[in-house]
Amino acid sequence: FSYLRRMWICVLGVLALFPVLWLLRRRWIHERFLEHSRPPSLPVSGGSLVAETLKAHGVRQIFTLCGGHISPMLVNAKKIGIRVVDVRHEASAVFAADAVSRLTAVPGVAAVTAGPGLANTLTAVKNAQCAQSPLVLLTGTAPTVLRG
Repeated sequence: FSYLRRMWICVLGVLALFPVLWLLRRRWIHERFLEHSRPPSLPVSGGSLVAETLKAHGVRQIFTLCGGHISPMLVNAKKIGIRVVDVRHEASAVFAADAVSRLTAVPGVAAVTAGPGLANTLTAVKNAQCAQSPLVLLTGTAPTVLRG
């Protein structure tokens, strides 16, 4: 009789624990895979997608010389908590991103405007390439509507 009683207690314990474990597992799956990090007020745009991708890869700062072509990305990066560091020259932004990538395990990120802004980064990009440091250089372009 005591064996059957112990078995019933075990069965009832498992049955009582099953819904709790199921709910915890369901919550973990929801938080891990289904819940998005984008606040509901943030509209979907190219700049927000770039900023969210950088945040997902552990980027904590972007070095930049602000310009109109890249401002949507910088605004969205600041909204989700990525520090935007404004420098005085495009090469300085890439050199700073190179230094961050050498000191941390996260690739350094620099963002510059199109045209001469991109051309000014060539020395710093080649320096990072020779040092084999992970570097992400983002540049903007003129909107398609304005192209002639």
